[in-house]
Amino acid sequence: HRYTDRPFRPSSIPKNEQEAAEAVQAALQNAVKLRLRSDVEVGLYLSGGLDSTITSALAGQLSEQPLRCFSVTFEDSHYDEADFQQQAARRLGLSIESLRVSHRDIRASLPDIVKHAETSLFRTAPVPLYLLAKHVHQAGIKVVLTGEGADEIFLGYDIFKEAWFIEHYDQFRDDEE
Repeated sequence: HRYTDRPFRPSSIPKNEQEAAEAVQAALQNAVKLRLRSDVEVGLYLSGGLDSTITSALAGQLSEQPLRCFSVTFEDSHYDEADFQQQAARRLGLSIESLRVSHRDIRASLPDIVKHAETSLFRTAPVPLYLLAKHVHQAGIKVVLTGEGADEIFLGYDIFKEAWFIEHYDQFRDDEE
C-alpha cells in the first residue's frame, strides 16, 4: 500500500533542451564539487560507461589533487569493458588501476553478497562491485565517487527483464514457508 504522498513540484521547468542540459550540467558539477571536499584522498570508479566517465571527467576538472581511478575487468570478454576504461582514463588524463574478476571469484564471493544484501538477489552484478570496493579499501582509499545510480538518467543498461521479475516476484513466492 502507498505509505506517503509527496507530490513532485519542480522549482523551475526548463524552457528548451539547451536550458535543460545546462541545468543538468550545473547540478552534476555541484554534486561532484561537494563530494570532492575531503580530508583524505578521493578515488573514482571508472567503468568506461557514460555515467562514471562523466563523473570522472568532472572530478578531474574540479579537483586540485591527483585522482586515482579504479575499475573492474573480466576474464570473460563478453562482459569486459577494459578497452573503454583505458580509453576514458587516457582521454581524461587519469591513472587507472584495474581489478580482474573471474567466474570463480564471483562464485566464491556470492554468499558474502547475499549476506550483506539482506534481500533476494536476481543477478550477480553486485559481486564485482563488492570485490572492487574491497580492493579500493585495501589501496587506502576511503572516499570514492561513482556513476552508480545514474543509468536511468544517462541512457544506462537495459534491465527491463530484471525490473519485470522484481515487479512480479510475489507471484513466484512459496506461501508455505
